Amino acid sequence: MYVRSRVFSVTIVGALLTTSAFAQGTQGTPTTPSTVMAEVNGQPVTYGQLVARLLDAQGEPTLEALVNRAIVLQAAAREHVAITNAEIDQRVAQFKQLLGGPDPARAATNYAQFLKANGLTAAQHRDQLIYTMLTEKLALKANPVSDADLERVQIRYIACNTREKAQEILRELRMRADFEQLARRESDDPKAREDGGLMEPFIRLQKPKMWSYVAEFSPGQYTHEPIQVSSGWIIIRLDRRLPAAGLRPQERQALVQFVTSYRANNWLTNARKTAKVTYPTPLKNLLPASGTQ
Repeated sequence: MYVRSRVFSVTIVGALLTTSAFAQGTQGTPTTPSTVMAEVNGQPVTYGQLVARLLDAQGEPTLEALVNRAIVLQAAAREHVAITNAEIDQRVAQFKQLLGGPDPARAATNYAQFLKANGLTAAQHRDQLIYTMLTEKLALKANPVSDADLERVQIRYIACNTREKAQEILRELRMRADFEQLARRESDDPKAREDGGLMEPFIRLQKPKMWSYVAEFSPGQYTHEPIQVSSGWIIIRLDRRLPAAGLRPQERQALVQFVTSYRANNWLTNARKTAKVTYPTPLKNLLPASGTQ
């Protein structure tokens, strides 16, 4: 539903990295590498050890997430794109509904469990959503989702373990054998035998390679050569095309979000390629020598 979690998953080390190193503590107490954070049987665990551990475990992915955030914020300012609190509220509500359905109590419970499992507070999750949603808006501004993106196709397939068997089935099809009945009788895939090889409808981005095989077909046309796949060989027939106008509201919403997330990821990938990112201070230079932690 959202842009890849690695993009904006800034953990506690992110907060440490975005403040000046060893800055003032929250109560005004000066924080230094030797500040004691915990004691174990009289042995101190220091702030320096904590930061070093976080940098070693999460420093690189968190730094990259912060770089991505900077890229997104710069682009958002340049393109005059913003996210309102109302939009974040709506996304959180949608997310809760996804987790718990129409029952508010169940949704709240599941959301709390999600936050705990991911080590997040509600405020941190909202913070992540800001950057996810900004990336989506930037991607859609450049390339909006159209009805053509939401057109679906539905296909049938016959799976064969060998090319020879697939060729034999093609010969039967050319003699006007019924595709569905052949799938039920001859397919080496149990599922295809059970349902006549019928697949659930899909849009191009969901199965781009499968889509490419039937992109120019009219309903009823099938591939005239066996297609090699990891499990053997398949023959595909286009059963029908389903225009976006026939989608139910929830189906449309889910597909729009799928396309949006896909484009947001591509937008960020391309933005990273064009951004000038340097690393004046390597993370490894901030870590103590091995064995000193």
